Amino acid sequence: RYEKWLATNTFEQKQKGFYGVYVKLPLGNLSSDRARKFADIVDLYAADEMRVTVNQGYLLRYVRPEALKHLYVALDAMLLAEPGFDSVADVTACPGTDSCNLAISDSTAISLALEKVIREEYPDLIHNNDIKIKISGCPNSCGQHGLASIGLHGSTIKDKQGKVLPALVVLLGGGKTNNGNGIISDKIIKIPSRRGPQALRLLLDDYDNNAAEGEYYHEYFLRLGRNYFYTLLKPLGDIVNAKPAEY
Repeated sequence: RYEKWLATNTFEQKQKGFYGVYVKLPLGNLSSDRARKFADIVDLYAADEMRVTVNQGYLLRYVRPEALKHLYVALDAMLLAEPGFDSVADVTACPGTDSCNLAISDSTAISLALEKVIREEYPDLIHNNDIKIKISGCPNSCGQHGLASIGLHGSTIKDKQGKVLPALVVLLGGGKTNNGNGIISDKIIKIPSRRGPQALRLLLDDYDNNAAEGEYYHEYFLRLGRNYFYTLLKPLGDIVNAKPAEY
């Protein structure tokens, strides 16, 4: 596990003899008590300045190579040494209905459910930094879903009886190209929130089976087209036989 962490969460700085270390922070949440312990660890093994990353993590700088194992052990004791920083397994999510009056659905619980699917069923994807999964509780894109390879935002679906299901709008194909240009993701379909993990499985399996060698996710999406992915996910949007738990 240390070797995976070393490969996915650290890099050699331009300054010779120093490493940068990324800390993957689930949902970006850190209580004040844990923050004080974390600060003590940073004081011991890194520079006295750190950066907050755009995907809700931290960047520690100026870590000596001989201190990396000690830093890993200290972070692991705080459950802050999860490998796969900024990979498929590092889902960005806004607070959603936990604290936002505009939110329509619970983006935080969904993001943890998706991370669990990747961790348990697709463990090798901690080495994939191309596909980004981002979730917002509403269309406002605080969770950056509009720039995600696989983006989701909160919504609702009404059945024929007028009952409401919490839902997710699935967006695909966003990101940034090698020349720095940004690509806005395309809206594909709306599905019940409970079906989010199954949608993720379908998308990841399809990419694994049908992508050309070396093909980035946005290129794969453009090649196959929006209708292809709508057809792929369409069965998940059918709520005729929705289960009670999906409400």
